Amino acid sequence: MKSKITLKDLAAILGVSVSTVS
Repeated sequence: MKSKITLKDLAAILGVSVSTVS
């Protein structure tokens, strides 16, 4: 299991989360 999160992953997750919430 990979638990490594890169800045790109965080940006993508945050972007999707914001888009979903909005």
